[in-house]
Amino acid sequence: MSASSFCKKIIFLSFVIFFFGKLSAFEIFQFSVAPKYALQNGQLNEYVLYTNGQKQSELNWEIQNISMIGLNATIGWEMLLLEADCMWGIPKDSGAMYDSDWLNTSNYGMKTNYSESDNKVNYLGDLGLRFGLNIKTWNFLNINPYVGIAYTRIKYTANGGTYWYGNNNLYPYNDPDHSSSGTFTGDVISYERELFNYLLGLKLKFNFLTRFTVSADFGLSVFTQINSLDHHILKDGTSSPAYYLDKMQGFFKSFNVGTEVDVKIWKGLSAGAGFKFVYINQLVGNDYQKTSSETKYSLLSTANSAADGYTWNVEAFVRYSF
Repeated sequence: MSASSFCKKIIFLSFVIFFFGKLSAFEIFQFSVAPKYALQNGQLNEYVLYTNGQKQSELNWEIQNISMIGLNATIGWEMLLLEADCMWGIPKDSGAMYDSDWLNTSNYGMKTNYSESDNKVNYLGDLGLRFGLNIKTWNFLNINPYVGIAYTRIKYTANGGTYWYGNNNLYPYNDPDHSSSGTFTGDVISYERELFNYLLGLKLKFNFLTRFTVSADFGLSVFTQINSLDHHILKDGTSSPAYYLDKMQGFFKSFNVGTEVDVKIWKGLSAGAGFKFVYINQLVGNDYQKTSSETKYSLLSTANSAADGYTWNVEAFVRYSF
């Protein structure tokens, strides 16, 4: 055996002993449960696009200080880690809904219609499931690579409001000589969205002074699906309702980042706070329509659907580890 080959083997074995010798797992089995409270803010956007990609319609739905309660549970066995998360929002008024149209096909950049309505979140639910590994490299650092799925379902209703319409869809909504304005009463539009994110992620946990743990989390959605149902209760200011079903999907269109601080109080009891941000880049898909008298949706060949948005949560929790 040559001297260089021998040295390489010594270096490799030293690395294995130094690094992998520090890898540790859970003490056979561990379980923790954490009741949580969160405030969620953000905005979800939906679009109708002409087939050339220009915007035909845009609705912006605000999420403002929605209280959420829920539970996080983690099970660890050896180096395996399973984590489940469930949060449920409390219905309340939530900012405004903004509705814009670009209906002049001779000038796609002209906004012909605009309206603002009060917004309410009827329900909001977040579910998450992760499977990963717990790798302890040093006493102060745990590395948790994971795969997972995150599911969100939310429903809004826009009520009342004010509109400004350009005459015959040929003029801007704010043209003082060629537009009209008025008010809506009652429910105007309802919107329901479900989101599936299939995640690959990494969580780092730093342990300080035996009592403090700070974590940083990043998850990338390999595949994202959005299904949404848009019910125009008052279509174009009349009493004729219309239903729109949008189906969109795409690769690498969403990500989430988060951080958490956990302080031990006594034995297995700890408390802390966290922050989470979720971003959804625009997805484009098919748009389907039906009226209240129809039973099946028909594909719209003259338009496509699109959606994007973001949310951020501030959370507080109490955790007990067994």
